[in-house]
This record gives sequence, C-alpha cells and structure tokens, in this order.
Amino acid sequence: MCGISGIISGKAVPAKAIVDSLHSIKYRGLEDTLLYSDNFYSCSLSSEHSQQKYKAVLTEQESKTWFGFNRLCIVDLSPQAMQPFYSPETDTVFMCNGEIYNHKELRNKYLGDVSFTSSSDCEVAFRLYLKLGKDFINDVKGMFSIVIYDGKNHKLMAWRDRFGMKPLLYAFDGETFVFSSEAKGIWNTGLVKKELDYKGLAYSMYLGTCPSPITIYKNINSLQPAHGLEYDVKQKSVSVTPYWKLQYNPQRETIGFDEFSKDIERVCNQHLIDDLRKGVMLSGGLDSGLMAYYLAKGDKTLKTFNIFAENHVSDEREYAHLNAEKADLSLECYEISDNPSPEEIVPYLTAEEEPNTVPEPAFFLSLKANEQGMKVLYCALGPDEVFGGYDYYKKVAKLGRWEGIVKLLPSFIFPDKYRGKITDIKKYGLKMYPLISRQTFSWAEIKEIIGEERLKDVIHPIEFIEQQIKDLHPDYDKLPLLKKVSLLDIHYYISSHHVFRFDQSSMKHTVEMRFPLLDADFIQKYFNQAKCFDDIMKDPKPQWRSYAKHILPGKVFDMQKKGFGMLVEKWVSVLQKDEKLTSNSSYPFLKYRKWNESDTKKWYKMSLEKLFE
Repeated sequence: MCGISGIISGKAVPAKAIVDSLHSIKYRGLEDTLLYSDNFYSCSLSSEHSQQKYKAVLTEQESKTWFGFNRLCIVDLSPQAMQPFYSPETDTVFMCNGEIYNHKELRNKYLGDVSFTSSSDCEVAFRLYLKLGKDFINDVKGMFSIVIYDGKNHKLMAWRDRFGMKPLLYAFDGETFVFSSEAKGIWNTGLVKKELDYKGLAYSMYLGTCPSPITIYKNINSLQPAHGLEYDVKQKSVSVTPYWKLQYNPQRETIGFDEFSKDIERVCNQHLIDDLRKGVMLSGGLDSGLMAYYLAKGDKTLKTFNIFAENHVSDEREYAHLNAEKADLSLECYEISDNPSPEEIVPYLTAEEEPNTVPEPAFFLSLKANEQGMKVLYCALGPDEVFGGYDYYKKVAKLGRWEGIVKLLPSFIFPDKYRGKITDIKKYGLKMYPLISRQTFSWAEIKEIIGEERLKDVIHPIEFIEQQIKDLHPDYDKLPLLKKVSLLDIHYYISSHHVFRFDQSSMKHTVEMRFPLLDADFIQKYFNQAKCFDDIMKDPKPQWRSYAKHILPGKVFDMQKKGFGMLVEKWVSVLQKDEKLTSNSSYPFLKYRKWNESDTKKWYKMSLEKLFE
C-alpha cells in the first residue's frame, strides 16, 4: 500500500527529519511522496508531477508538525488520489495506509451528497470521518492504519484495522510524538534513538515475535490491532482504547455449504482490483486452494505461485497443480536454493525489524512477484486459527480430558528438551499450549542469555498475553477449551506474528500482501460456530474440510499439512561457515552462542545480530 510518517512536537523540527523518515521506508510507496505542514510540499522523493505542482521543501525549513506519505498506487492510480488529504474548513489532515474494502457501499450509504476529488477508497474514509466524526471507524472495513490530525482541537487520532494487517508504530517522550509505518521511519527522524528493549527481546525470544504493543525497541510501541489512539497535543497525553473485539456467541446450527460459498465469494470479490497484475500464494493445501478458486471466479488473469525444494518435505507442487487446475489458473513454481551464498541469505535475516526464527517465504515470493511487475499477492491466512488446522488442536482436545492428571505429573519424568514446556503447560494450562509449544527459547534460557537483573521486573510472556486477553474478553475463562485456543491464535499468532512478518517482508519488495479470509465479519461469523471442532480428533479443520470437499480435488485431502517452508537448516549451515557472521557481537549477551543448539535458535541469534550490527 503505502508508508506514512509524522512528527508533532512542542519545538520546531527541520523538514530533514520527515524527509529522512520517508526515505528510509520509500520502498513502501515508490510512485510518489508528499509532505504537509502549513502547506503541501514536494521533496527529492516526489514524482515529477508533484515536484511541478508543489513547492519544494527546504531541508532546514522548520515546523512543529510534519506529515508525510509515500504512495503505492493500488486503487485509483490518478494524482487526485494522492495523500495526505486535507480539509481547510476543519483544518483536518488525513492519511491512510491500506485499503477500505467497503468504500463503494459507504459512499452510497452516507456520502451521496458529498463532492469527491477522486475515486480513491481512502478519500471515502476521509469524507466519512468529516461527516460522522470518530464513530466512522465502526463502519470502515478493510486493512488499514489511519491517522487524522484535528488542527482545531489539537488532537492526533489513529486507528489500526481489526487484525493488524497494516502496521503503525509510535514513540512519545513527553514532548514529541513520532509515528511511522516502520520503526526505522521513527529512528531516521533523528528524534528517537535505536536501542534494544530487553523485555521486548525476551518476549520475542520466547514467542517468536513481540505481542503488540511491545516491540524489541526501547520507547517504540506498535498500535494494537482493533485499537484507536488519541494524542492530545495541549495536554501532552496519549490514550489507547479498543474499538472492536471478537466475541463468542455460540451458534449450534452448523452453516451449510451454500451459505458458506456465498460468504467466501463475497470476501474474495471485495479484494479484486482492476488494472493491476496480481498473484496468489498457492500451496497444495485446502485454504489457498479454496481462496484461489473463489478469487478466480471474479478474475481469470490471476497468477498463482508455489515454492519448492527438490527432494524436500516442503515440496507440494503436485497438489498445488491440482488446486491451480481446479481454479483454472496458471501456476509458476520457484525453487529455493539449498546452497545460496551468504550474501543472498543475509537479507532474510533482516527482512523484518525484529529477529526471526526462520527465513520468511513471503520475502522470497514477493521478490518473484515484483520481478513480474506485480503489486499484490493474496495469502490464505485465517482458517487454521478459526477452524483448528494445527496439530495442537487435536492434542489439546485429547489432553483436555486428562488436564487435572497432567498437572500432577512431575516434570522430571519427561525428557530434558520437553521439560521446560511441560512445566509451563502445567502452570498456565492447556489453553496456552500453542504459545508454549512454539517457544524458541525457554524462559530459563532467556533469563540466562539476557541476564536475571535485566528481567527482574518482567513477567512471563504467557502471563502478559493472558492478562491482555482477559482485559479484552472478560468472559474468556468461560469459553470452551478449543475456543480459548482459537481466540489466542487469532489474538497473537495472526495479529502480532503472521501479518507483521508478511507485511514487512512483502513491502521490502513493494508488494502488498492481502488476506481475503481475514474479513472481520467472516471471522466473527465462523468463530461463533459451536460445533466446528466436533470431529477434530478425526481430521484437522473438520468443518472447513467439509466445505472444501464440494470444490477441491479429492487427492489434496490426502496431503500432510506442510505450508510454505524455507531451508533453514541448510542456510544456517552456509552462514556458520562465514566468519563475518559468526564473529563476536558488540552486544555481550549475544556472544552466548551454542553451535550445537537448534537451527531456529542459531538463525534467531544471527538475525538479531545483523539487525544491530
């Protein structure tokens, strides 16, 4: 989509700060760049059209407020859709990174008497805010980070979409408020120092990524999904509150295939865009197979992409071809090198602004999509978390019958490699099994590596997430066990892990990742299905599979769940031979390196070191 940055300060700040911020995230919007303070300005990053239309900002020019926008054209490619939008009557500045899926519906429902300057979906959100005020957010559906500055009332407001598909980070030191689509957009203003936050690092090491609003960087927060932020410039105060949350209203009658088909066709249709080349991440599984089928009903120009490694478990080409044939779409398969050079691997270590435990396939695929001139990739994220697609749903269901007995078993009877996880499961319960089973480092290891003193006031990451979920969902403890697991998956694994990694990895190549199945109404409706886990002991995602059987070839149901995967073990082996990557880090605790430990731990440590090199 786009990249946004802004500065509001009690003292004058030179334009260089906002230009440097936008320059650092320019790949998020290559088409154009525009600044706003007391007026609109172009800069060296701007298109020829904007440089001719707007006065060039001077780097030494100062202001207490700066807003900047890098544009990636998706909907309405004309200059009239360029942001920021501004209303002189109300002194309102508006920026949106993302897309408003229901913009046509909103325009017809609320804005029939309003004059527009473009056919942009984001201008609809802007005009809707001017008409309805802050309540507009309840009607807006899509993926977005929206920032509005109300100059008359000296307030900045921001909202992030319901599943956090588009990011927004901010820093506030009591005097200056800085925000951007990425952390580097904040550092590069020169107003915030890049420093490691040990609590964020500890949570990242345990979970794989930081749970929002925490980041691994000191004084930088991410706005939580489905939350709104308000910064009162005069009072110098920041408040963050939720505007939406998933609720469980159990529906006993199972939704039939005909109704499901209409629902999924609706969410896929609202993601279709004219005049742009688009691709689909297509595995051999049910989720991307169904999504591709319904997307193709509205657009036969789509291309599908698969990745593989010869003679490797992640090779799904046979099944991906079956899915592509069913959707009547062409398929291109890209081979992952099992022996790349260190120089080819290093970008994967720094593909996201937090260390990662494995190379991100989206980084590889978005590069291939970019090479083909594509701006949009579709990803089938969502059904696993809502319908129970992971192996641990079956394990939790099985162990749930004996949870009381499991708590009584002494941890020492289990092998060493499982002991830490068993201890945490006994303490925090089976509902936390997904988070505990995925841990990269145990909490004891993390304390040893980072240091007890640095973490003396830090609660366990499971306790942190449990408190978050209970604050948002007071009835959480009353949910059925597998609904608790599903809600935790949606709350953390989708919103603070997957979409964070996908967005940062794809935007590095100026490709927008879209998630048609993460439609809030769709997720809410099917989360309410009380019987969707009834046959989980027999098959993963039993209800989803029952729908897929109406569409997909029978052979794809026999494939063992794999998903896109990269060759982390091979790539780690290559990196271990590179002395530049295995030398001592400037961070003493990162020297705690054991080359006989798991490949994911090795990869994580090298990723962290490269981020702070």
